[in-house]
Amino acid sequence: RFVRRPAPEIPALDLLSMGTWSGARALGRETEAGSLNIGKYADFAVIPWESDGRSRGWEMILGSEAAPTAAYVGGEVAHPAPT
Repeated sequence: RFVRRPAPEIPALDLLSMGTWSGARALGRETEAGSLNIGKYADFAVIPWESDGRSRGWEMILGSEAAPTAAYVGGEVAHPAPT
């Protein structure tokens, strides 16, 4: 979202790729990070969104102001969802 604001013309999927798989590849760490696969670090955030049936999910997530409800680092809850 931070990168999206000054560069709204870049497609959401490209931005997400830059910050995940492409970023890990650039650092030579694609075998351990950059995607959710068995044997890789599971670092991710859970962001709520509702589909409008027209927009792609990635575009909606990057355009949303919703706060993450949980964050995981190494597959463990680092910031739990509010109860």
